[in-house]
Amino acid sequence: MIRVFFQSEVKVRLRVVSIAVKGWCITHSACWLSAVIKWTSKQEVTAYVEILKKDVTQMNNRKKIVIVTLTLLCTVAAFKARGKVKTELLQEKVPSTIVKQLPLENGVIPVEVQRQKAYLALPNEVSSYSCVVKNNTAKAITGLALEWTFTVETNGSVSTSSEYSSMDAIVHPDIQSYHRLRSIASGSESTLESSGEIGFAPSAKIVKIEATVRYVEFDDKSTIDLEPSTSASLGINQVREGATRYKQWLSQMYKKNSDILLQVRSDSFPSELELKSASMKQGAKMYRGLILSLYAKNQSALVERYLTQ
Repeated sequence: MIRVFFQSEVKVRLRVVSIAVKGWCITHSACWLSAVIKWTSKQEVTAYVEILKKDVTQMNNRKKIVIVTLTLLCTVAAFKARGKVKTELLQEKVPSTIVKQLPLENGVIPVEVQRQKAYLALPNEVSSYSCVVKNNTAKAITGLALEWTFTVETNGSVSTSSEYSSMDAIVHPDIQSYHRLRSIASGSESTLESSGEIGFAPSAKIVKIEATVRYVEFDDKSTIDLEPSTSASLGINQVREGATRYKQWLSQMYKKNSDILLQVRSDSFPSELELKSASMKQGAKMYRGLILSLYAKNQSALVERYLTQ
């Protein structure tokens, strides 16, 4: 079962409000408002400020500071209580998780998913997720794609959404060589992590998280591809294709004029590259990043070697 952690903001709120109290005493309530508004709704802040204005209008400065300080402390207590209740409620509704392992080979799972974790910020929001993949084969893994499927319930209706975590030890031979990308050796492990948060509709609730290895590529070019029609293997191959196309184009530009910084620094790609997918553009960006990094480090000789070989 996956371990789900719920992140409480109570400590952060305590720290910020403590600082905000001091700031109010020096400058005015605007400092406090800008600090607190991030952690509560606009309506709550507006109502709260109106109450403060009525209560402190007739008081001298010393009394104002005391009253506002005490009020803020009460607010902290309320936030703390609300955060505690919220966390307890979430913990009672931990979504179930299923890990679908690859079929056994000689009694062993060839590529095994282990120690999976997910962090839920809200019932409808996953802040991050990760797992460890172990290579139980005798070959090194050069590429891998794992699918995360989120089952969500919204007003009685159930739907699913998928995201991929991938590992590529090649991308492009030049990138592999320069960055010394390593494959997952036999018996070794590698961690796959999410690239960002995943959120659903406010009324949605995540009820299940499923992790499945969809694609594995080995150093002898053999593969495990459960569903060739899916975007698992396609994404990895398109990243590589994008990097290859960009290098070929850049090499042509370099042969015409070795001063290619203007082309490399451009945020756009020439239409003749036909980078039709986000994955292909990602591959092109990665190769462009390599060349820019070499120029930044005054390694123009290496640029010449890569673009003329």
